Amino acid sequence: MIHGVMAWRCPTDACFERCAAWMDVIDDVLFFLPLPKQAELYEAVESRRYRKICWGGQVAGGKSRGLRQLSYRYSRQFENFFTLLLRRTYNELESSHLIPANRDQKKLSAKYARNRLVFGNGSILRFGHCQDEKDYEAYLSDEYDLIIFDQLESFLDTQFTEIGARTGRIQRAGWRGIVLAGENPGGPQASFVDELFITKNRDRVKYPSYNPDEYLFISAHLEDNPYVAEGYADFIADLPEAKREMYRFGRRDIFPGQYFTSFVHPLRIQHVTVAPDYPRIGGFHWGYFKSGIMLWAVALPDGRLYIEREFVFDETVAANVAKQVVAATGGLTLAHTFGNAPSDVPDVKVGEDVFETLHRAKFTVYRSEHDPVAGWQRLQHWFAVEGDGKPALIVDPSCTTLIKTVPQLIQAPTDIEDVDDGGATSAAKALRYIVMSRPQRSMSTSKSPVRDLSLLDERTRHDIQRLARIEARERGSDGPKRMDAGWPFGLNE
Repeated sequence: MIHGVMAWRCPTDACFERCAAWMDVIDDVLFFLPLPKQAELYEAVESRRYRKICWGGQVAGGKSRGLRQLSYRYSRQFENFFTLLLRRTYNELESSHLIPANRDQKKLSAKYARNRLVFGNGSILRFGHCQDEKDYEAYLSDEYDLIIFDQLESFLDTQFTEIGARTGRIQRAGWRGIVLAGENPGGPQASFVDELFITKNRDRVKYPSYNPDEYLFISAHLEDNPYVAEGYADFIADLPEAKREMYRFGRRDIFPGQYFTSFVHPLRIQHVTVAPDYPRIGGFHWGYFKSGIMLWAVALPDGRLYIEREFVFDETVAANVAKQVVAATGGLTLAHTFGNAPSDVPDVKVGEDVFETLHRAKFTVYRSEHDPVAGWQRLQHWFAVEGDGKPALIVDPSCTTLIKTVPQLIQAPTDIEDVDDGGATSAAKALRYIVMSRPQRSMSTSKSPVRDLSLLDERTRHDIQRLARIEARERGSDGPKRMDAGWPFGLNE
Protein backbone atom coordinates (compact mmCIF):
# COMPACT_ATOMS: atom_id res chain seq x y z
CA MET A 1 0.00 0.00 0.00
CA ILE A 2 1.53 3.31 -1.14
CA HIS A 3 -0.28 6.51 -0.16
CA GLY A 4 -3.53 4.64 0.18
CA VAL A 5 -3.33 2.76 -3.11
CA MET A 6 -2.30 -0.82 -3.83
CA ALA A 7 0.56 -0.45 -6.28
CA TRP A 8 3.44 -2.54 -7.58
CA ARG A 9 6.84 -1.47 -6.36
CA CYS A 10 10.34 -2.50 -7.36
CA PRO A 11 11.73 -5.46 -5.40
CA THR A 12 14.89 -3.54 -4.46
CA ASP A 13 15.12 -0.34 -2.47
CA ALA A 14 17.42 1.31 -5.03
CA CYS A 15 14.97 0.65 -7.84
CA PHE A 16 12.02 1.84 -5.78
CA GLU A 17 13.78 5.07 -4.87
CA ARG A 18 14.51 5.68 -8.54
CA CYS A 19 10.82 5.29 -9.45
CA ALA A 20 9.57 7.14 -6.39
CA ALA A 21 11.52 10.21 -7.49
CA TRP A 22 8.88 10.61 -10.21
CA MET A 23 5.89 9.56 -8.11
CA ASP A 24 2.80 11.76 -8.37
CA VAL A 25 0.68 12.16 -5.22
CA ILE A 26 -2.48 14.30 -5.22
CA ASP A 27 -4.17 15.16 -1.92
CA ASP A 28 -2.00 12.54 -0.21
CA VAL A 29 -3.37 9.82 -2.51
CA LEU A 30 -1.13 8.06 -5.02
CA PHE A 31 -2.01 9.15 -8.55
CA PHE A 32 0.91 7.57 -10.43
CA LEU A 33 3.99 5.56 -9.53
CA PRO A 34 6.10 4.98 -12.64
CA LEU A 35 7.50 1.59 -13.56
CA PRO A 36 11.29 1.32 -13.95
CA LYS A 37 11.15 1.73 -17.74
CA GLN A 38 8.85 4.74 -17.37
CA ALA A 39 11.32 6.22 -14.89
CA GLU A 40 14.07 5.70 -17.47
CA LEU A 41 12.07 7.75 -19.96
CA TYR A 42 11.49 10.53 -17.42
CA GLU A 43 15.19 10.67 -16.58
CA ALA A 44 16.08 10.96 -20.26
CA VAL A 45 13.61 13.82 -20.73
CA GLU A 46 14.84 15.62 -17.64
CA SER A 47 18.46 15.34 -18.80
CA ARG A 48 17.64 17.66 -21.71
CA ARG A 49 20.26 15.85 -23.80
CA TYR A 50 17.86 14.72 -26.51
CA ARG A 51 15.54 16.41 -28.98
CA LYS A 52 13.64 13.25 -29.81
CA ILE A 53 13.10 10.06 -27.81
CA CYS A 54 11.38 6.89 -28.98
CA TRP A 55 10.22 4.25 -26.51
CA GLY A 56 9.48 1.17 -28.53
CA GLY A 57 9.56 -2.56 -29.08
CA GLN A 58 7.20 -5.14 -27.67
CA VAL A 59 3.55 -4.46 -26.90
CA ALA A 60 2.00 -3.80 -23.47
CA GLY A 61 5.08 -2.22 -21.93
CA GLY A 62 3.10 0.65 -20.41
CA LYS A 63 4.06 3.17 -23.10
CA SER A 64 0.75 4.98 -23.66
CA ARG A 65 0.07 5.48 -19.96
CA GLY A 66 3.63 6.56 -19.26
CA LEU A 67 3.61 9.15 -22.05
CA ARG A 68 0.29 10.65 -21.00
CA GLN A 69 1.33 10.84 -17.34
CA LEU A 70 4.52 12.60 -18.38
CA SER A 71 2.45 15.23 -20.21
CA TYR A 72 0.39 15.71 -17.03
CA ARG A 73 3.54 16.22 -14.99
CA TYR A 74 5.02 19.01 -17.07
CA SER A 75 1.65 20.65 -17.74
CA ARG A 76 1.30 21.13 -13.97
CA GLN A 77 4.94 22.03 -13.39
CA PHE A 78 5.14 24.89 -15.93
CA GLU A 79 2.68 27.69 -16.56
CA ASN A 80 1.18 27.99 -20.06
CA PHE A 81 2.87 24.75 -21.10
CA PHE A 82 1.50 23.54 -24.48
CA THR A 83 1.51 19.81 -25.25
CA LEU A 84 0.27 18.00 -28.37
CA LEU A 85 -0.49 14.27 -28.02
CA LEU A 86 -1.33 12.39 -31.23
CA ARG A 87 -2.63 9.04 -32.39
CA ARG A 88 -3.06 8.19 -36.05
CA THR A 89 -6.85 7.69 -35.96
CA TYR A 90 -9.57 9.26 -33.83
CA ASN A 91 -10.89 5.90 -32.61
CA GLU A 92 -7.42 5.00 -31.30
CA LEU A 93 -7.09 8.42 -29.72
CA GLU A 94 -10.44 8.13 -27.98
CA SER A 95 -9.84 4.70 -26.45
CA SER A 96 -6.20 5.28 -25.46
CA HIS A 97 -6.27 8.89 -24.24
CA LEU A 98 -9.52 10.84 -24.45
CA ILE A 99 -11.48 8.56 -22.15
CA PRO A 100 -8.68 8.36 -19.54
CA ALA A 101 -8.12 12.16 -19.74
CA ASN A 102 -11.80 12.78 -19.13
CA ARG A 103 -11.61 10.47 -16.14
CA ASP A 104 -8.47 12.18 -14.77
CA GLN A 105 -9.60 15.80 -15.10
CA LYS A 106 -10.96 16.15 -11.54
CA LYS A 107 -7.86 14.70 -9.94
CA LEU A 108 -5.72 17.09 -11.97
CA SER A 109 -7.93 20.12 -11.22
CA ALA A 110 -8.26 20.54 -14.96
CA LYS A 111 -11.17 20.86 -17.37
CA TYR A 112 -11.65 18.59 -20.35
CA ALA A 113 -13.50 19.91 -23.39
CA ARG A 114 -13.17 19.73 -27.20
CA ASN A 115 -10.26 17.28 -27.09
CA ARG A 116 -8.29 19.55 -24.75
CA LEU A 117 -7.32 19.29 -21.13
CA VAL A 118 -6.94 22.80 -19.72
CA PHE A 119 -5.06 23.20 -16.42
CA GLY A 120 -5.52 25.93 -13.83
CA ASN A 121 -2.07 27.41 -14.57
CA GLY A 122 -2.92 28.01 -18.23
CA SER A 123 -1.26 24.87 -19.57
CA ILE A 124 -3.04 22.98 -22.35
CA LEU A 125 -2.82 19.33 -23.36
CA ARG A 126 -4.24 19.08 -26.88
CA PHE A 127 -5.22 15.70 -28.31
CA GLY A 128 -5.24 15.11 -32.05
CA HIS A 129 -4.99 12.58 -34.87
CA CYS A 130 -3.56 12.33 -38.41
CA GLN A 131 -5.78 9.77 -40.09
CA ASP A 132 -5.33 11.24 -43.58
CA GLU A 133 -1.92 12.00 -45.04
CA LYS A 134 -2.36 15.78 -45.05
CA ASP A 135 -3.95 16.03 -41.60
CA TYR A 136 -0.62 17.13 -40.17
CA GLU A 137 -1.20 20.57 -41.71
CA ALA A 138 -3.79 21.30 -39.01
CA TYR A 139 -1.02 21.36 -36.37
CA LEU A 140 1.50 23.60 -38.13
CA SER A 141 0.10 26.95 -36.97
CA ASP A 142 1.00 26.46 -33.29
CA GLU A 143 4.22 26.11 -31.31
CA TYR A 144 4.45 23.37 -28.71
CA ASP A 145 6.66 22.72 -25.70
CA LEU A 146 6.13 18.96 -25.94
CA ILE A 147 4.89 16.78 -28.80
CA ILE A 148 3.99 13.13 -28.27
CA PHE A 149 3.33 10.56 -31.00
CA ASP A 150 1.68 7.44 -29.60
CA GLN A 151 2.15 4.41 -31.87
CA LEU A 152 4.66 6.21 -34.07
CA GLU A 153 4.84 3.26 -36.47
CA SER A 154 1.36 4.15 -37.75
CA PHE A 155 2.38 7.69 -38.75
CA LEU A 156 4.10 8.75 -41.95
CA ASP A 157 7.63 10.11 -41.99
CA THR A 158 6.30 13.41 -43.35
CA GLN A 159 3.78 13.73 -40.54
CA PHE A 160 6.42 13.07 -37.90
CA THR A 161 9.00 15.49 -39.30
CA GLU A 162 6.57 18.30 -40.18
CA ILE A 163 4.76 18.30 -36.84
CA GLY A 164 7.95 17.64 -34.89
CA ALA A 165 9.43 20.86 -36.27
CA ARG A 166 6.82 22.84 -34.31
CA THR A 167 8.55 22.35 -30.98
CA GLY A 168 11.70 23.87 -29.49
CA ARG A 169 10.99 27.46 -30.48
CA ILE A 170 9.57 28.57 -27.12
CA GLN A 171 12.28 29.49 -24.61
CA ARG A 172 11.46 28.30 -21.12
CA ALA A 173 13.75 28.14 -18.10
CA GLY A 174 14.33 24.55 -17.04
CA TRP A 175 12.90 23.08 -20.21
CA ARG A 176 13.99 22.16 -23.71
CA GLY A 177 11.41 21.49 -26.42
CA ILE A 178 11.23 17.77 -27.14
CA VAL A 179 9.40 15.19 -29.26
CA LEU A 180 8.50 11.85 -27.64
CA ALA A 181 7.11 8.72 -29.23
CA GLY A 182 5.87 5.31 -28.27
CA GLU A 183 5.92 2.62 -30.94
CA ASN A 184 5.71 -1.04 -31.83
CA PRO A 185 7.50 -2.48 -34.87
CA GLY A 186 5.30 -1.56 -37.81
CA GLY A 187 6.74 -2.85 -41.08
CA PRO A 188 7.94 -0.85 -44.08
CA GLN A 189 5.87 2.27 -43.40
CA ALA A 190 7.78 2.75 -40.16
CA SER A 191 11.26 2.29 -41.60
CA PHE A 192 11.97 5.93 -40.76
CA VAL A 193 11.77 4.99 -37.06
CA ASP A 194 14.72 2.62 -37.55
CA GLU A 195 16.63 5.27 -39.51
CA LEU A 196 16.19 7.93 -36.87
CA PHE A 197 16.43 6.02 -33.61
CA ILE A 198 18.01 2.59 -34.08
CA THR A 199 20.38 2.27 -37.05
CA LYS A 200 20.73 6.08 -37.18
CA ASN A 201 21.58 5.95 -40.88
CA ARG A 202 19.35 8.86 -41.91
CA ASP A 203 20.21 10.19 -45.37
CA ARG A 204 22.62 13.05 -44.63
CA VAL A 205 22.13 14.55 -48.10
CA LYS A 206 18.39 15.00 -47.65
CA TYR A 207 18.67 15.71 -43.91
CA PRO A 208 22.05 17.45 -43.41
CA SER A 209 21.17 18.72 -39.92
CA TYR A 210 20.38 15.25 -38.54
CA ASN A 211 22.42 14.65 -35.39
CA PRO A 212 22.19 11.03 -34.18
CA ASP A 213 23.40 12.00 -30.71
CA GLU A 214 20.13 13.87 -30.13
CA TYR A 215 17.98 10.80 -30.82
CA LEU A 216 17.46 8.18 -28.12
CA PHE A 217 15.75 4.79 -28.36
CA ILE A 218 14.49 3.09 -25.20
CA SER A 219 13.57 -0.55 -25.70
CA ALA A 220 10.24 -1.83 -24.37
CA HIS A 221 9.44 -5.38 -23.23
CA LEU A 222 6.25 -7.06 -22.18
CA GLU A 223 7.94 -7.98 -18.92
CA ASP A 224 8.43 -4.27 -18.14
CA ASN A 225 4.78 -4.03 -17.13
CA PRO A 226 3.88 -6.08 -14.04
CA TYR A 227 0.22 -5.04 -14.38
CA VAL A 228 -0.25 -7.14 -17.52
CA ALA A 229 -2.53 -10.07 -16.75
CA GLU A 230 -0.95 -13.46 -16.35
CA GLY A 231 -1.32 -15.44 -19.55
CA TYR A 232 -1.52 -12.38 -21.83
CA ALA A 233 1.53 -13.65 -23.70
CA ASP A 234 -0.46 -16.78 -24.59
CA PHE A 235 -2.99 -14.65 -26.43
CA ILE A 236 -0.19 -13.00 -28.42
CA ALA A 237 1.11 -16.49 -29.24
CA ASP A 238 -2.16 -17.20 -31.05
CA LEU A 239 -1.45 -14.48 -33.62
CA PRO A 240 -0.07 -15.29 -37.08
CA GLU A 241 3.69 -15.75 -37.05
CA ALA A 242 4.66 -12.32 -38.40
CA LYS A 243 2.49 -10.37 -35.94
CA ARG A 244 3.51 -12.65 -33.09
CA GLU A 245 7.19 -11.99 -33.74
CA MET A 246 6.57 -8.25 -34.01
CA TYR A 247 4.38 -7.75 -30.96
CA ARG A 248 5.90 -10.30 -28.59
CA PHE A 249 9.58 -10.09 -29.48
CA GLY A 250 9.88 -6.70 -31.16
CA ARG A 251 11.04 -8.10 -34.50
CA ARG A 252 11.44 -5.37 -37.13
CA ASP A 253 12.54 -7.50 -40.04
CA ILE A 254 9.27 -9.41 -40.56
CA PHE A 255 5.68 -8.22 -40.83
CA PRO A 256 2.34 -9.23 -42.36
CA GLY A 257 2.23 -9.01 -46.16
CA GLN A 258 6.02 -9.06 -46.50
CA TYR A 259 7.00 -10.26 -49.97
CA PHE A 260 10.56 -11.52 -49.46
CA THR A 261 10.24 -13.29 -46.13
CA SER A 262 13.40 -15.32 -46.70
CA PHE A 263 15.74 -12.39 -47.35
CA VAL A 264 16.72 -12.01 -43.69
CA HIS A 265 19.35 -14.64 -42.89
CA PRO A 266 22.35 -14.49 -40.51
CA LEU A 267 24.76 -15.29 -43.36
CA ARG A 268 23.15 -13.05 -45.99
CA ILE A 269 25.27 -10.00 -45.23
CA GLN A 270 29.01 -10.56 -45.50
CA HIS A 271 32.08 -9.29 -47.31
CA VAL A 272 33.88 -11.35 -49.93
CA THR A 273 37.14 -10.30 -51.53
CA VAL A 274 37.01 -10.98 -55.27
CA ALA A 275 39.88 -10.38 -57.70
CA PRO A 276 39.28 -7.42 -60.06
CA ASP A 277 39.52 -9.64 -63.16
CA TYR A 278 36.45 -11.63 -62.21
CA PRO A 279 33.69 -10.42 -64.54
CA ARG A 280 30.95 -8.38 -62.86
CA ILE A 281 27.29 -8.23 -63.83
CA GLY A 282 25.47 -4.93 -63.51
CA GLY A 283 21.87 -4.32 -62.54
CA PHE A 284 20.65 -0.81 -63.32
CA HIS A 285 17.32 0.81 -62.48
CA TRP A 286 16.81 4.30 -63.81
CA GLY A 287 15.14 7.03 -61.79
CA TYR A 288 15.27 10.78 -61.70
CA PHE A 289 12.88 12.12 -59.04
CA LYS A 290 12.59 8.61 -57.62
CA SER A 291 16.00 7.24 -56.72
CA GLY A 292 17.78 5.06 -59.25
CA ILE A 293 20.44 2.50 -58.44
CA MET A 294 23.32 0.52 -59.94
CA LEU A 295 24.38 -2.85 -58.51
CA TRP A 296 27.58 -4.75 -59.21
CA ALA A 297 27.30 -8.55 -58.84
CA VAL A 298 29.69 -11.48 -59.11
CA ALA A 299 28.70 -15.04 -59.97
CA LEU A 300 31.12 -16.91 -57.70
CA PRO A 301 32.81 -20.15 -58.76
CA ASP A 302 30.71 -22.15 -56.29
CA GLY A 303 27.52 -20.98 -58.01
CA ARG A 304 26.53 -18.35 -55.47
CA LEU A 305 25.74 -14.77 -56.37
CA TYR A 306 27.51 -11.94 -54.54
CA ILE A 307 26.19 -8.37 -54.66
CA GLU A 308 29.43 -6.48 -54.24
CA ARG A 309 28.55 -2.79 -54.27
CA GLU A 310 25.82 -0.27 -55.03
CA PHE A 311 25.52 3.30 -56.28
CA VAL A 312 22.35 5.31 -55.60
CA PHE A 313 21.44 8.47 -57.52
CA ASP A 314 18.53 10.87 -57.86
CA GLU A 315 17.79 14.11 -59.71
CA THR A 316 20.88 13.47 -61.85
CA VAL A 317 20.81 13.56 -65.65
CA ALA A 318 21.66 10.34 -67.50
CA ALA A 319 25.01 11.53 -68.88
CA ASN A 320 26.29 12.35 -65.40
CA VAL A 321 24.95 9.09 -63.99
CA ALA A 322 26.92 7.23 -66.67
CA LYS A 323 30.12 9.06 -65.73
CA GLN A 324 29.60 8.32 -62.04
CA VAL A 325 28.91 4.63 -62.67
CA VAL A 326 32.04 4.32 -64.83
CA ALA A 327 34.09 6.02 -62.12
CA ALA A 328 32.59 3.80 -59.41
CA THR A 329 33.40 0.68 -61.46
CA GLY A 330 37.06 1.69 -61.38
CA GLY A 331 39.39 -1.16 -62.29
CA LEU A 332 36.72 -3.86 -62.11
CA THR A 333 35.72 -5.91 -65.12
CA LEU A 334 32.09 -5.08 -65.90
CA ALA A 335 30.91 -7.58 -68.50
CA HIS A 336 27.25 -6.66 -69.02
CA THR A 337 24.70 -4.42 -67.33
CA PHE A 338 20.98 -5.12 -67.51
CA GLY A 339 18.29 -2.58 -66.71
CA ASN A 340 14.78 -1.30 -67.16
CA ALA A 341 13.70 0.49 -70.31
CA PRO A 342 12.36 3.83 -69.04
CA SER A 343 10.96 4.66 -72.47
CA ASP A 344 11.16 3.49 -76.05
CA VAL A 345 11.69 5.79 -79.00
CA PRO A 346 10.60 4.10 -82.24
CA ASP A 347 13.24 4.03 -84.96
CA VAL A 348 11.10 6.20 -87.23
CA LYS A 349 10.99 8.96 -84.61
CA VAL A 350 13.66 11.54 -83.91
CA GLY A 351 14.79 11.66 -80.32
CA GLU A 352 17.11 10.17 -77.75
CA ASP A 353 16.03 8.01 -74.82
CA VAL A 354 17.85 7.50 -71.51
CA PHE A 355 19.59 4.29 -72.52
CA GLU A 356 20.94 5.90 -75.68
CA THR A 357 22.29 8.78 -73.60
CA LEU A 358 23.95 6.30 -71.24
CA HIS A 359 25.52 4.46 -74.19
CA ARG A 360 26.88 7.68 -75.70
CA ALA A 361 28.45 8.41 -72.30
CA LYS A 362 30.32 5.04 -72.41
CA PHE A 363 27.93 3.12 -70.19
CA THR A 364 25.90 0.51 -72.04
CA VAL A 365 22.79 -0.97 -70.45
CA TYR A 366 20.99 -3.91 -72.07
CA ARG A 367 17.22 -3.88 -71.75
CA SER A 368 15.97 -6.55 -69.41
CA GLU A 369 12.75 -7.83 -70.93
CA HIS A 370 10.82 -10.34 -68.84
CA ASP A 371 7.59 -10.80 -66.95
CA PRO A 372 7.93 -8.95 -63.60
CA VAL A 373 6.14 -11.61 -61.53
CA ALA A 374 8.36 -14.32 -63.03
CA GLY A 375 11.34 -12.14 -62.12
CA TRP A 376 10.20 -11.81 -58.52
CA GLN A 377 9.80 -15.56 -58.27
CA ARG A 378 13.28 -16.06 -59.67
CA LEU A 379 14.56 -13.71 -57.00
CA GLN A 380 12.74 -15.78 -54.36
CA HIS A 381 14.72 -18.75 -55.65
CA TRP A 382 18.02 -16.93 -55.17
CA PHE A 383 17.06 -15.90 -51.65
CA ALA A 384 16.60 -19.56 -50.72
CA VAL A 385 19.09 -21.30 -48.44
CA GLU A 386 20.89 -24.35 -49.76
CA GLY A 387 21.39 -27.67 -48.02
CA ASP A 388 24.67 -26.56 -46.49
CA GLY A 389 22.84 -23.77 -44.65
CA LYS A 390 24.42 -21.00 -46.73
CA PRO A 391 22.29 -18.59 -48.78
CA ALA A 392 22.63 -18.72 -52.55
CA LEU A 393 22.76 -14.92 -52.73
CA ILE A 394 24.92 -12.82 -50.41
CA VAL A 395 25.20 -9.05 -50.09
CA ASP A 396 28.12 -6.89 -49.07
CA PRO A 397 27.50 -4.78 -45.93
CA SER A 398 28.20 -1.64 -47.96
CA CYS A 399 24.99 -2.17 -49.98
CA THR A 400 22.90 -0.40 -47.39
CA THR A 401 20.02 0.61 -49.67
CA LEU A 402 19.49 -2.92 -50.95
CA ILE A 403 19.77 -4.41 -47.45
CA LYS A 404 17.27 -1.90 -46.09
CA THR A 405 14.65 -1.82 -48.83
CA VAL A 406 14.31 -5.42 -50.06
CA PRO A 407 12.88 -6.77 -46.76
CA GLN A 408 10.44 -3.84 -46.65
CA LEU A 409 8.64 -4.73 -49.88
CA ILE A 410 5.06 -5.91 -49.54
CA GLN A 411 2.57 -7.78 -51.68
CA ALA A 412 0.58 -5.70 -54.15
CA PRO A 413 -3.01 -5.21 -52.93
CA THR A 414 -4.41 -6.11 -56.36
CA ASP A 415 -2.14 -9.13 -56.97
CA ILE A 416 -0.37 -10.79 -54.05
CA GLU A 417 1.99 -12.52 -56.51
CA ASP A 418 3.39 -9.11 -57.47
CA VAL A 419 5.29 -6.50 -55.44
CA ASP A 420 3.57 -3.28 -54.42
CA ASP A 421 5.17 -0.67 -56.66
CA GLY A 422 4.47 2.08 -54.13
CA GLY A 423 7.43 1.02 -52.00
CA ALA A 424 11.16 1.56 -52.46
CA THR A 425 11.52 -0.98 -55.27
CA SER A 426 14.53 0.30 -57.22
CA ALA A 427 17.17 -1.92 -55.56
CA ALA A 428 14.97 -5.03 -55.77
CA LYS A 429 14.27 -4.35 -59.45
CA ALA A 430 17.95 -3.90 -60.24
CA LEU A 431 18.58 -7.20 -58.47
CA ARG A 432 15.76 -8.78 -60.46
CA TYR A 433 17.39 -7.71 -63.73
CA ILE A 434 20.60 -9.43 -62.63
CA VAL A 435 19.03 -12.77 -61.70
CA MET A 436 16.90 -12.80 -64.87
CA SER A 437 20.08 -12.43 -66.93
CA ARG A 438 20.83 -16.11 -66.05
CA PRO A 439 24.15 -15.38 -64.27
CA GLN A 440 26.68 -18.16 -64.71
CA ARG A 441 29.51 -18.96 -62.35
CA SER A 442 32.71 -17.09 -63.18
CA MET A 443 36.20 -18.50 -63.50
CA SER A 444 39.17 -16.38 -62.49
CA THR A 445 42.00 -15.58 -64.88
CA SER A 446 44.12 -14.57 -61.90
CA LYS A 447 47.23 -16.64 -61.13
CA SER A 448 47.07 -15.72 -57.46
CA PRO A 449 46.74 -18.77 -55.20
CA VAL A 450 43.45 -19.33 -53.48
CA ARG A 451 42.72 -21.61 -50.60
CA ASP A 452 39.49 -22.31 -48.77
CA LEU A 453 40.21 -21.82 -45.08
CA SER A 454 36.58 -21.79 -43.95
CA LEU A 455 36.58 -25.36 -42.61
CA LEU A 456 39.71 -24.91 -40.49
CA ASP A 457 39.65 -23.94 -36.85
CA GLU A 458 40.46 -20.35 -35.93
CA ARG A 459 43.96 -21.02 -34.60
CA THR A 460 45.02 -22.93 -37.72
CA ARG A 461 43.66 -20.16 -39.95
CA HIS A 462 45.62 -17.55 -38.00
CA ASP A 463 48.82 -19.63 -38.26
CA ILE A 464 48.40 -19.94 -42.02
CA GLN A 465 47.79 -16.20 -42.31
CA ARG A 466 50.85 -15.42 -40.22
CA LEU A 467 53.08 -17.68 -42.33
CA ALA A 468 51.66 -16.18 -45.51
CA ARG A 469 52.56 -12.70 -44.28
CA ILE A 470 56.10 -13.79 -43.42
CA GLU A 471 56.55 -15.38 -46.86
CA ALA A 472 55.10 -12.29 -48.54
CA ARG A 473 57.53 -10.00 -46.70
CA GLU A 474 60.43 -12.21 -47.81
CA ARG A 475 59.22 -11.79 -51.39
CA GLY A 476 59.04 -8.03 -50.89
CA SER A 477 55.25 -7.92 -50.73
CA ASP A 478 53.01 -6.64 -47.95
CA GLY A 479 51.02 -9.85 -48.01
CA PRO A 480 47.36 -10.33 -47.23
CA LYS A 481 45.80 -7.66 -45.00
CA ARG A 482 42.67 -9.51 -43.85
CA MET A 483 40.69 -12.67 -44.38
CA ASP A 484 37.05 -13.19 -45.25
CA ALA A 485 35.14 -15.54 -42.99
CA GLY A 486 33.93 -18.60 -44.81
CA TRP A 487 34.94 -17.79 -48.37
CA PRO A 488 37.94 -18.87 -50.48
CA PHE A 489 39.06 -15.48 -51.77
CA GLY A 490 40.95 -14.06 -48.81
CA LEU A 491 44.46 -14.59 -50.13
CA ASN A 492 43.73 -12.66 -53.31
CA GLU A 493 44.02 -9.29 -51.56
